Amino acid sequence: HFVDEETIRVRDEAIRFKKCVISTGSHPVTPAIEGLGKIDYLTNENVFDLETLPQDMIILGGGPVGVELAQALQRLGVRIFLVEMMETILFREDREMTEILERKFRSEGIEILTGRKAVKFTQSDGIVCATLEDKNKNVQQISGERVLVAVGRAPNTEGLGLERCGVASTPEGITVGAHLETTNRNIFACGDVVGPYLFSHMAAYQAQICVRNALFSRPLWQKANYDNAGWALFTEPELAHLGSTEEEARKKHKNIRIYRTSFSECDRAITDVA
Repeated sequence: HFVDEETIRVRDEAIRFKKCVISTGSHPVTPAIEGLGKIDYLTNENVFDLETLPQDMIILGGGPVGVELAQALQRLGVRIFLVEMMETILFREDREMTEILERKFRSEGIEILTGRKAVKFTQSDGIVCATLEDKNKNVQQISGERVLVAVGRAPNTEGLGLERCGVASTPEGITVGAHLETTNRNIFACGDVVGPYLFSHMAAYQAQICVRNALFSRPLWQKANYDNAGWALFTEPELAHLGSTEEEARKKHKNIRIYRTSFSECDRAITDVA
């Protein structure tokens, strides 16, 4: 943790620094839902420790982690209930793409429950019962052997002593400028503790910028640019994203042109089918 604006303490040793980079990552968010703390729920950090698979599982969250694990576990023989409070899974992705994935999920037997939020959990005889509500307060109950929570991640800032080193933060992470500098001019930050995209390749990109800017004088500093940020979802079919979605482009540029091409026309698709 930080002792002051230029000192950190590691175990019993105080280390002074000229420049410092904070890259402490993030942890799974635990939502405030009645009864959740009383059950042995899973996250993406411990689900792979399971030695036996449950017959059925309730997954809270239809984001990247939730959908990837939903399909993987379903194909391993687990009946999946995928619960998402928004009206669609992967609500930040292009709707045309997520509809394709939703159809695939339903055809494989995944039960998708969008527009619903979990409000209560109870457990009896090894079975967990989840009470769901939609926006009209209509109630639905589902049950399963296990629950997996995948509703997002929160930055690891607790216990760092940021207030002692003059680094500002919010619940979303450490506050940084365009050059990934914090409110302490000698401290930079990158990765999940900063955002806005919680991907390992994005953390690596930010880390390169932090190191450059920490080593060189301000005229040589590099800005972080997310205009063409890209990522892929490891589902089947895979979804890839680069730059703006159609909705984002319309908001920014108003009149846009949309071009479509079929994946079936590329050599990779032809080879896979063959």
